[in-house]
Amino acid sequence: MNGLLVSLQDAVVQGVLWGIMVLGVYITYKLLDIADLTVDGSFALGGCVCAVMVLNKGVDPWIALIIAAAAGMGGGGGGQRTSRYGGRSGDGILTYGV
Repeated sequence: MNGLLVSLQDAVVQGVLWGIMVLGVYITYKLLDIADLTVDGSFALGGCVCAVMVLNKGVDPWIALIIAAAAGMGGGGGGQRTSRYGGRSGDGILTYGV
């Protein structure tokens, strides 16, 4: 029974994190009316940076989390330069942040 409760708690935590990402995707698709996949790329970039820094470099997890957040924000900022409002995208239908 204890293993089931731990698994349920882990599933809820992961669902909350994915819910935050889904809100970002929803805002860009429905409210801003552009197809911007920066949210997907910036979450993956931040997760990869944090995992590499903790596992391979031996950095303190809290410091790695701050650096990963900065990397995700940097990836998101890169996506803004390629959006149709920035003028560098071909037709503005699909943009990528990473």
